[in-house]
Amino acid sequence: MKLPYTDTDTMSALRMHIWRVLLLLGICLMLLLIFHLNPDFEFAGYSHEEHINNTPDLNNHKHSDSVRNLQSVQSYDKQSQKDDFSIHTQERNHFKFKFGGFVFKETGSSFYLTADITSCMTHSFSPYVEQEAAKRFLDPAHDNIYYANSPALVWYKGELVLVTRIWLDREKYEPKSDWPSNHFADNFLYTQKFDRELRPVSNGTIIGIPSPKQWWVGDGPIEPRIFVSKGRLFITFNAAMAFRQMFYMDFTVIWDYDMNMPIIPNIEGGTPMINATEPGDMPRDKHWMALQIADVLYFVHNLDPLRVLKCDPLSGQCKFVYKAKQSQGGVAFADQVSHLRGGTPFEVYSYPYYISVAHSTMYKSSNGHRFYTAHLVVLCVEPWRVVYVSDDLKIDPEIYENTPMVRPRWIDDGFIFPVGIILENTDWLTIGVHVNDHSSILLRFKGIKALMSAIIEQDRKQGATDGPPIGYLQNHIHQRLQNITNMHFIHSPK
Repeated sequence: MKLPYTDTDTMSALRMHIWRVLLLLGICLMLLLIFHLNPDFEFAGYSHEEHINNTPDLNNHKHSDSVRNLQSVQSYDKQSQKDDFSIHTQERNHFKFKFGGFVFKETGSSFYLTADITSCMTHSFSPYVEQEAAKRFLDPAHDNIYYANSPALVWYKGELVLVTRIWLDREKYEPKSDWPSNHFADNFLYTQKFDRELRPVSNGTIIGIPSPKQWWVGDGPIEPRIFVSKGRLFITFNAAMAFRQMFYMDFTVIWDYDMNMPIIPNIEGGTPMINATEPGDMPRDKHWMALQIADVLYFVHNLDPLRVLKCDPLSGQCKFVYKAKQSQGGVAFADQVSHLRGGTPFEVYSYPYYISVAHSTMYKSSNGHRFYTAHLVVLCVEPWRVVYVSDDLKIDPEIYENTPMVRPRWIDDGFIFPVGIILENTDWLTIGVHVNDHSSILLRFKGIKALMSAIIEQDRKQGATDGPPIGYLQNHIHQRLQNITNMHFIHSPK
């Protein structure tokens, strides 16, 4: 005979039911925690790390079928950010122009390509950033002058992270030696986060980088770039420092954004820039252009001669994985020969093609003053070679006219200096620049898709396996700018 349930049986069943519910809730909370802490977690047995570890070795410069695998890695990395990269601000100062440049192969330039491009200004960080930075200095006398230039920025976790140089123009006081009441180093770095409408979403901060002060002018961290590697933010900048007694060098430093720590790169075999010094000048090794392939960080150390470093951003250990053939002649660097220099980090456009905007430095034959321009550069990473260099980028002349020239003793002509890059989509490229050393702005260039498609098609058609000879790009950019501007510039190969 079946006995009826007792009160004790009922309570036991109820307790068992409650424990089951609590266990289920615990499992759900554990899964939510796993996904929150590691959004790339996968059950399928093929993780993000495995995907990256199966990428091809780019030190082998032969084409292979593995390109398709690496393309999928690049696509995966972009999708994992769950972002579109557009910036939603009002455009102004539109300027339409015919944009041209040359595709290169082993023997030199091979084909001139043009496209209709429209440039416009989408945002000015000035004077907001200068005002915010000035508030953070102990300067009640208010006779220092603050400029925000070199605006580097990157998308990170759905926010635009800005790092810009704050320059206290001590050069202004040098001729008369009428220095400000409060003395600071010349340069500091300022960082702040913004949404896609460029509205601040964090407080601004002066990054605390204690740097040597051994000179009257020119000390402190300058010309920052910012990039993401291994899921973390890093900055590069250059600063003058002593590496041993009486040996000074203006060298590139990696800064761990989260840890607030410097990582001074150690290049296996040393840097060739030590032997590229002008007589009586300090060696300089700067303007490294970060380039990310899957989870591996590279730096384009120089464009001509082309040199590429592979680096671990956490340890600072670096080694050259590509150097243009030295049998072709040429020099590591020479101030009045090496016109085409570094610029923004490289962004993958369509693997293996990457884009950046570099700057060139000329010296006018008439008075020795500097003349700066900015150029779109396309790089192929399999094999490593420069594919394309544009003529100078054009913007509305009104931007130059409305922006004071900070150093008229050295520079006569309006210029932009590129350090930041955002590839908003396949047709819109935004760069962070400063204008005339005075103001930090964002410029958008619309219409690059047709140009990039033509560049890639032409490069594949000609089947180049190496870049132009050493020194060719430097001579090319010198001749092009002379033809375009009708000016004469110094070019003095040794």
